[in-house]
Amino acid sequence: MSTQQELPPVTSPEQATAVLGVSMTADAQVIHQAYRAAAKRAHPDVGGSAAQFAHIRSAYELLLWQRSQQAQPVQVQAGPVVWARSRFQPWPVVAAVAAGGVLLGTAAMWGSASAFHVALGLAVVLLVRALYIAAGRPPVSVQYWRQRWADRRSRRQFEEWDTQPIPVMTDERIRQYEQTGR
Repeated sequence: MSTQQELPPVTSPEQATAVLGVSMTADAQVIHQAYRAAAKRAHPDVGGSAAQFAHIRSAYELLLWQRSQQAQPVQVQAGPVVWARSRFQPWPVVAAVAAGGVLLGTAAMWGSASAFHVALGLAVVLLVRALYIAAGRPPVSVQYWRQRWADRRSRRQFEEWDTQPIPVMTDERIRQYEQTGR
């Protein structure tokens, strides 16, 4: 293992699994164990080469990166069945119904139709917000949507990256630019 050879870069998960000797469906623990065993064999301190060690390390990092990209959380649509099966806390709903009842009763005692309609709208808003809170979902608020929009904007996509090579500005290239404008 002490031969100095140039190894091709690991560019695909198939190559990485072949380097580490694991299957494509291996979990993170199996990948880590295979990396540790291969790294012990190829480490420069025990007779391996730095190129082999770097090759194994790049395969390991590629597989970990691939696993982290695939481990996106599952999005479940909120609905009555999901709320009933999850840890639904009924107390915010009970409190919202009680507060809405007090609002509607007070508006009915005033005898004004417009006050009753305002109270009814507030009661509905209280009840919807309580349902969101009880289900563990984020409450409907302006701050929540602003933060979500800022998070989405802060993530850069690979397609946005400029991958064009930077031209070397030699004297000849400068003269060509001055003549053609390109």
